[in-house]
Amino acid sequence: TAVSAYWIQHDRDFSLAYPTPVLGRPWSIPMEFPLYQWTVVAVSDLAGYPLVQSARAVSLACLILALPALWILLRRFGLPPARRVLLVAMVLTCPLLVFYARAFLIETMALMFALWFVAAFGEAMHTRRLCWLLLANVAGAGAGTVKVTTFILYLVPAALWGAWLLWRAFRDRAGTWGPVLAVLTRGIACVVLPFAATVAWTDYADAVKALNP
Repeated sequence: TAVSAYWIQHDRDFSLAYPTPVLGRPWSIPMEFPLYQWTVVAVSDLAGYPLVQSARAVSLACLILALPALWILLRRFGLPPARRVLLVAMVLTCPLLVFYARAFLIETMALMFALWFVAAFGEAMHTRRLCWLLLANVAGAGAGTVKVTTFILYLVPAALWGAWLLWRAFRDRAGTWGPVLAVLTRGIACVVLPFAATVAWTDYADAVKALNP
């Protein structure tokens, strides 16, 4: 990640086939979508900080920006504010997060997007508001392209949540399938863009990597 960010800045190469000159020509082996690298370079350019400091700032900022999503999620589960504060504080004192949220790594950006996806998914399913559905799609696309393995982990609770809502709608359907279809449609609508973006990026990245013998 650091090598890619360095050469993106050095060559001013913001293409999707971003340079990682470690295996020879064509110098590009894209794994994750380079949103983190681009953000680090942008912060470095705008603030005048070296790449390492900029990368650590971006990672830490992503962890902090993930906390409102966690708060919304805990509120949806019915936890009172005092308990929400306690759990958020536990996250901020987790040694693993404290250490890696200051590293030149994409992980906290992926975590931020994944948490916002789950939070927005829950709100979209319960409130039926379009803004939450759109946020779930944007955050899910970010998580899926920045680090798909992290996104997959957070898809599991979202899928279980959706299955529970679907079962509840089926149980209370009162002879009509409308509520069941409505829940199913909302659930699918929350993952349309994340699925399409992740598949599209994976196909593109695989095609570029295939150019390396």
